[in-house]
Amino acid sequence: MADAALAQIDKLASVPVSDNEIVTVTENTTTDNTIITTENIIASTEDLSNKNIKKQGIKSAESENKEELTQTSSNDVDTNDKLYKSQYAEELKAQYDEAIRWFSLAAEAGDAMAMLELGRIYKESPLAEIQNESQAINWFKESSKQCYEPAYLELGAEYAKPKSQYEDTKEALNLYEAAAMQGSIEAQFLLAKLLARGGKGVQPNYVSALTWLLVVKQGIETRGNTDDSFYENIVSLEEKYARFLTDEELNQVHLNVQDMVAKYGTNW
Repeated sequence: MADAALAQIDKLASVPVSDNEIVTVTENTTTDNTIITTENIIASTEDLSNKNIKKQGIKSAESENKEELTQTSSNDVDTNDKLYKSQYAEELKAQYDEAIRWFSLAAEAGDAMAMLELGRIYKESPLAEIQNESQAINWFKESSKQCYEPAYLELGAEYAKPKSQYEDTKEALNLYEAAAMQGSIEAQFLLAKLLARGGKGVQPNYVSALTWLLVVKQGIETRGNTDDSFYENIVSLEEKYARFLTDEELNQVHLNVQDMVAKYGTNW
C-alpha cells in the first residue's frame, strides 16, 4: 500500500532530507496500515527536482515531440500542441496533489521538515492553481516554531524582501540570528548583510554587521576554504563596512568577535 501510494509521486521534486527530524505518519485504511515517513516520501521523488520541473515546463514537453509534430499539418500541430500541454499540466497537477497529501499527513503529525516542504510547494510550484503565498508563509511559520534552521532561513528571506507585503525587517533579523546561533554560516552571512542594509523600521548597524561577518570569515579560514569567491566577497564586504566605523567602533567589533569565538568556537 505504501509503495503504491508513493509511486504516484515518484516524478515530483526531490527535497533535502533532514538528518535529525523524521516523523512517522500512520494512515489507517480498511485493509491494512500504511506506514509513511517524510523520508520515504522524499526518497520516492529523488529522480527529479523542482528545478527540473520548472526548467522542463510545458515548453520542454513541446520540444520532446518536435520531430513527430513536424510530420503533421500546421493545424494538426496546433491541436496536438494544446492537447499535450493540457495532458502534461494535468499529470503535473496530480503529482503535486499527491505530494501535498502525504506531506500534509507528516506536517500534521508535527514534522518540521514536512511543514517546510509544504510551504515550498505552495511557494515554488509552476502551476498557478497550486501557488499560494499565504499558505507558504503559514507553513514556514509552523516549521520555524520547532526551531528548524532551514525554516528560519526560508521565512527570514520572505520577511527581508523590501517593499513586499510580508516585509518585517526586525523579524527577519530575529530569524536569521536564531539560525546563526545554531551555527549556520549561511544565516550568519545573511544576518550580517541585513544588519548592514537595514530595512523597514531598522537602521543599518555596521558594528553588528561587521561582527557577524568576521565570525563567518574566521570560520572559513579555520576550514581552509579561502580560495573561493564567497571568501573574496566577505573580504570585500569587510572593507566596505569598516569604512562606516570609527577606530573605537572597529576595536569594539574585534572584541565582540573574540568573545563569540571564545564562547562558541569558529566551527559551531
